[in-house]
Amino acid sequence: MNFSRDKGERKLSYAQVVSTPRPDDVNQPKASASAKKAKIINQQVEEVAEIMQQNINKVLQRGENLDSLQIKTVPNY
Repeated sequence: MNFSRDKGERKLSYAQVVSTPRPDDVNQPKASASAKKAKIINQQVEEVAEIMQQNINKVLQRGENLDSLQIKTVPNY
């Protein structure tokens, strides 16, 4: 904002000065947008972690099933 009285410069009205956002106000929407993005990313990470846990459990179950089949196929001594 420029409050100069030079002829070539524009004068600001009181309404323009009052309605001009302060630096804190300007950063607020960005902070909200950043918080939204962080929340979305966090949800995606949780979903991926859950899927990975399910896959690990499936692999472990498959290993147990293979062990069970192997025991059934080995001839009794």
